[in-house]
Amino acid sequence: MDRQLLAALGWSEGDRLGLRTEGAVLVAEPGTDVVPGAVMVVRAGFVRVPYRWRRRVNLLLGDRVLLLANPSRKRLAIYAPAALAEVFGPVLDGLSR
Repeated sequence: MDRQLLAALGWSEGDRLGLRTEGAVLVAEPGTDVVPGAVMVVRAGFVRVPYRWRRRVNLLLGDRVLLLANPSRKRLAIYAPAALAEVFGPVLDGLSR
């Protein structure tokens, strides 16, 4: 992840986050209904996403992701490779012609 991005969100090590899916995108935000095994900021610049959530969006360990943040709402969107293919697939197809 990105240290500056997490700092802009006001998140630090040990913070627990709620997680939800929007299509093929994971959205993380602080929440009061956070359960054990939830997403956690584990150290500066890194967020641990449990397997059961990664599986929902086909996110594998080591995959690179696109991060989009809204600091004023304290929300982070995590775009897995599959989500990026959905968004940019038509553009990439057009470039390969």
